[in-house]
Amino acid sequence: MRNLNPYPEDSFPVFTTAVDGKSDRISQAALRAAYPTIKPKFQNYDSLFLRNELEHLAVDGIHDTIKDPLLSLYYSKSPVLAQIRKRLQELQHRSIRYTCQYCTLETSKTWDHIVGKEEFPEFAIHPKNLLLACNTCNQIKGERWRTGLNKNLINLYIDQLPDIKYLEVDVFLDDYGEIDFRYMLRYSPGMSYDVYSLILRHFGALHLTDRMREGAIKHLTEFQNAIRPRRNCGESEDSLISSTLESCAADRAVLGLNHWKPTMIEALVNSPVFWDTL
Repeated sequence: MRNLNPYPEDSFPVFTTAVDGKSDRISQAALRAAYPTIKPKFQNYDSLFLRNELEHLAVDGIHDTIKDPLLSLYYSKSPVLAQIRKRLQELQHRSIRYTCQYCTLETSKTWDHIVGKEEFPEFAIHPKNLLLACNTCNQIKGERWRTGLNKNLINLYIDQLPDIKYLEVDVFLDDYGEIDFRYMLRYSPGMSYDVYSLILRHFGALHLTDRMREGAIKHLTEFQNAIRPRRNCGESEDSLISSTLESCAADRAVLGLNHWKPTMIEALVNSPVFWDTL
């Protein structure tokens, strides 16, 4: 999991460009007439975004009469959405550019609205409210982005991930004598407890420990097939462990300190269970 770079340009011109592209002239006129009240909402969103206080956004219903035209700006073939996607992708490190950073397990093919678009239709096409995510995370999250004043998910644009290990995995044999994994979160001294609480909510809301276990099981055979020929050719266990841990360190540098895959591989090569079953 890595922090993402947000859309850096002004946000409201994106909205007006989307309105200019509407073919429905009645909806277009209604949206343009609402610019004097919509623009301050964009400014407020951007201000709260900078202060990392989006959970304090208040629902006022001022634009309920134009909710449908607002939501209609967000559609799959929107050229404005395509431009936002291209801009956001080019801002990210290429190693994570196409991977959902909510889970780090699946391809980011869909848009997640950080602030729910049904609750805040004004921000349906706000470029700082759009984050590329996988379909699984998007469906699980739905509109449940906050509980009271607590965010349910990490905002990867503005919640700075700690440079401290909090993800661990146990390696063990299941009832069939096959390798299995148990992912868990551990609080580390020096980590803000508020940040750790948010991480707990994020992992819980998206069922990440179970999904990471499934990802690890799928990857296990690939890793075994990479290690087994080297061992059969006479490479020592110590050499295999050393080179693997070096590779894991390089992966963490680009994928994030608490990425499920290097965490899994480190646990494997440090486990007698793995070597006994290889």
